[in-house]
Amino acid sequence: MERRADSGWIWLLIMAATLGCIWQQSTLPPASSAEVSGGVFALLSPLFGGSAGVIGSFLSRYIRKIAHFTEYAILGLEGEAFLAGRRSAAATAASVAFGALAGAADETIQIFTGRGPSVFDVLIDLSGYVAAIFAVRVLVLLIAWRSRKRKDSAARAADEGNNV
Repeated sequence: MERRADSGWIWLLIMAATLGCIWQQSTLPPASSAEVSGGVFALLSPLFGGSAGVIGSFLSRYIRKIAHFTEYAILGLEGEAFLAGRRSAAATAASVAFGALAGAADETIQIFTGRGPSVFDVLIDLSGYVAAIFAVRVLVLLIAWRSRKRKDSAARAADEGNNV
């Protein structure tokens, strides 16, 4: 039990650092924010056929929205690691509420930088957070299913060996 408490604090610190990075980006003025987005696009676009390709065109238009989704998906993964072993409905609701409040705070920060806040961005943030929770839980279920399937196969093989 002591080990779980220690890892909980570590995950909280990691989450705080991630939020610090996210919120620091929200303090950038519009020109600086556009420059960062442009740099990320310049880095990624060759991987997807440049800006002339379909994916490159999509990236150039939605790079900021993809960034919102991705950074909150990372935060959601960290939240799931923090909650490992405590996946009750109440814990999940609290985690989702945290994701929504973090996204709302992110957009509130932007009010003071000359960048307009957006309810749509809060929804994108929350979508990234929830998508990460969903992905982790599906993965956990698949691993548990596969483990049960292997145990059942091993038990059947053992029974067949005893019956011979």
